Amino acid sequence: MIRESTTSIALATALILGGCASSASQRPTSSAPGRPDLPANSVAVTATSNGSHVSLDVGQVLVVELPENPSRGHTWQLAAPMDQTVVMPDGQRFVESSQQQADGSLVGTQQLRFAAVGPGESVIDLALVRPGAGIASAVERWIVQVIVR
Repeated sequence: MIRESTTSIALATALILGGCASSASQRPTSSAPGRPDLPANSVAVTATSNGSHVSLDVGQVLVVELPENPSRGHTWQLAAPMDQTVVMPDGQRFVESSQQQADGSLVGTQQLRFAAVGPGESVIDLALVRPGAGIASAVERWIVQVIVR
């Protein structure tokens, strides 16, 4: 009887949590098969995820990929502190596609990585700013809510 109740509760919880996911959320999936440049346990999001929420498991890495043109003097930076018991910054890099390199384009992608370190919720708030000029110089903002299970 206890085993059946535990199974029923687990099933009900799974259905409720599954029903809470909206079309704006990103489900944790491996990015490795199509993206050898990303860790196998990563979830990649782009500018189109602005204003949404992302669900991760502890140990996964969120890779935020946003367009950037360093020649304009702006770069993506954290605009507000995040709950570092939930997610922590895990590095960043600027990448260009082979086509962008061949074209001599100055536009590329800023990859910012965040490690899911503990269960909970946090907001990642990024701003496209001039380095050293502060958030007031932001020409664009990107915000996503992260839910870590």
